[in-house]
Amino acid sequence: MFFDFAKMWNKKFELPSKIARALGLPKIVYGADYEDFYNYTVSVEKQNPLPAYEIMKRYCDLLQNKPKLFDLLEKEFQQRHKLYLEAFPHFLEGDKNLKEKALKAAEMSYRKALAIYPFFSNGRLNLGFALRELSLVEESCEIYEEGLQYDPENPLLLTNLGRSLMILMDKDVTKYRERAITVFQQGLKLLGGGDYFCLEQLEKLGVYVRIYSDPKDPSSVRFITQDDFEKAIKKSMEEAKTQVERVNIFLNIIRDNRRTLFLELWPKYGERKLFAEIAALNMWYLFEGFSLRMRAS
Repeated sequence: MFFDFAKMWNKKFELPSKIARALGLPKIVYGADYEDFYNYTVSVEKQNPLPAYEIMKRYCDLLQNKPKLFDLLEKEFQQRHKLYLEAFPHFLEGDKNLKEKALKAAEMSYRKALAIYPFFSNGRLNLGFALRELSLVEESCEIYEEGLQYDPENPLLLTNLGRSLMILMDKDVTKYRERAITVFQQGLKLLGGGDYFCLEQLEKLGVYVRIYSDPKDPSSVRFITQDDFEKAIKKSMEEAKTQVERVNIFLNIIRDNRRTLFLELWPKYGERKLFAEIAALNMWYLFEGFSLRMRAS
């Protein structure tokens, strides 16, 4: 007998509705590849006593027991991958132009690519950088904000948005300060959740917002107290080892279920990316973590 895990989880653990939909209905937000579902597990892990490995195992079981759902998700994945392959030459051209400092040509190439495949955060990051180098800083903010709609917890998109806002605040503090405070708030949440990659830029943005805050209005700095920042750093330290474990779990799931899902179509860089992330997390914990512990103690 097949159990409706989505209904069971929703009743027992009160999972967010999008998770229940992802597990129980034939549609998943942003498609249905491993990276997307891994993001789901991370986002609900603290609310759900089931570990990420068990969640993903049941997800694979669900697809095995619902062939129509599997077929639909595979079709959606293939379509998304087809668009990625169509856009990829434009991304490569953009990278080549950017390396050669042909900024306007790079902008055009990245825009062509993102028009076909808007989900690619790295291409959007490079487009934002090219625009900033062209002194089109406001446009770079728009590009980063669009990217955050597709990938709302991407620390690189967020910190680059903060970097552009710092430039704009030098020109018009009144116009951009509230946006900078909002970005700083979002960054604190990411930092508290273990995304420590944004730490340095977040700290710089916090300094900028403090400098430009209105001293006559105490509420203008209510979101950026030193206590908030230190709490976020400490929480990030607690999460660092867990992040390494999550990536390893994710990699094992991919290996164990290569024939179960769509990994025949998964680009080889996907696994390389995971290995690189494991290495980066370990290096950060060994070398960067010490200075953070000292600052947060």
